[in-house]
Amino acid sequence: MLRDMRKLILVLAGAIAFPVLASAQASASASIDLRLNLPVVLPQLVIVTPGVQVVPEVEEEIFFVDGYYWARQPHGWYRSRSHQHGWVLVPGRRVPARLVAIPAGRYRRYKPAKHERHEERHERREDRRDDRHDHGHGHGHDKH
Repeated sequence: MLRDMRKLILVLAGAIAFPVLASAQASASASIDLRLNLPVVLPQLVIVTPGVQVVPEVEEEIFFVDGYYWARQPHGWYRSRSHQHGWVLVPGRRVPARLVAIPAGRYRRYKPAKHERHEERHERREDRRDDRHDHGHGHGHDKH
């Protein structure tokens, strides 16, 4: 009886472990190592729509949205906190709608007009100036 119980326990343990191991092997073989030919230091990002920036002058379409770099590939969207590594395939429902709405290929090898870069520097300069004026004072500039 004790011998039969041991066999039953071993069979059950194997039955439980096998699907877990098979699942781990299947997911490992399904992962894709995405390698993008991007420079180590990226050019300055360019705002193309509110909340969406693009990396200009690179072969791939690389966007920056919500703290992630996003790369559109033929089989889906990838994202990473770093443009150099860690790209993960993102299910379609989790890709920001504002990215999906951009026509494929529109920002490949994108070259911004000179005024776009100037406007961005001007906006950042204005933002810093506003921060200095408002920082710690608690007073508004309301007109009565």
